[in-house]
Amino acid sequence: MFVYGMNMMSANLQVIAGNSLKTIISALTKNSFLAMLTGVIITAIIQSSSATTVMVVGFVNAGLMTLGQAIGVVLGANVGTTVTAQLIAFKLTDMAWPILAIGSALIFIAKSKNNRAVGEVLVGFALLFLGMKFMGEPLLQYKDHEVFKQIFISFSEYRFLGVLAGLLVTLFVQSSSATVGLTMSLIGSGAFGADPFLALMSAIPIIMGDNIGTCITAILASIGTNRNARRAALAHLSLNTCGTVLILPFLEPYCRFIALTSDDLMRQVANAHSIFNILIVCVFLPLTDQLKKLILFIIP
Repeated sequence: MFVYGMNMMSANLQVIAGNSLKTIISALTKNSFLAMLTGVIITAIIQSSSATTVMVVGFVNAGLMTLGQAIGVVLGANVGTTVTAQLIAFKLTDMAWPILAIGSALIFIAKSKNNRAVGEVLVGFALLFLGMKFMGEPLLQYKDHEVFKQIFISFSEYRFLGVLAGLLVTLFVQSSSATVGLTMSLIGSGAFGADPFLALMSAIPIIMGDNIGTCITAILASIGTNRNARRAALAHLSLNTCGTVLILPFLEPYCRFIALTSDDLMRQVANAHSIFNILIVCVFLPLTDQLKKLILFIIP
């Protein structure tokens, strides 16, 4: 239900935005900073970094966007997709049923395609929160199960396992936001143990792995395209992998910083996701030219 709701919301936001998305992306990517900002805004609107990166691969393949511009948009898309986690952290479950009713009514009474799409966005939004609730409730019976807890707690000690878990789950569900939502649901239900800091230490590697797993969509989209498009997909994978490699060794101080941002564990996970991707932008946006050279070396 969670994944269906999110996909429904994303697909219909794209319908509402229409072809103007392509015009905006091609017009506002004249330099790396504008390209990054465009990636943030577009992805925050359509709630799908995968859709943005697939468009980027298509633009590069068609010669409408350079590799440097593509890198900027991809960096921004990573930040824009974190809006979903921030919305989930508001815990709007009690409002989900009224929103579902309004959205359903709008679908039935709307005459235009855009108005029906608005109704479907509302239904998708409601299903997102109901899905979170229904995911979390069955987990409550396992939260005190020692084996269940130890599996998650081990991610704080064996960080690579947490990264691998996040990567594999995202590959399976084909949605980075679904992986983040599931992680937030688990940590909110107490599945990561009673110690809040240890729980956060266990959850963040999953989020980092999720960031790598989400690159598979762009890689699949680049199959059969020209070299520049394949380079754009590789740039996406390289950025997210390098971000994890850089921050994972400093997991404990990173978690201590994240713990200061909120008293709520679910919000902390959402903040960790956002700040992680913002840090990737801060590190790699000034290095766009160097990254281009590396990608050109790998795919000449």
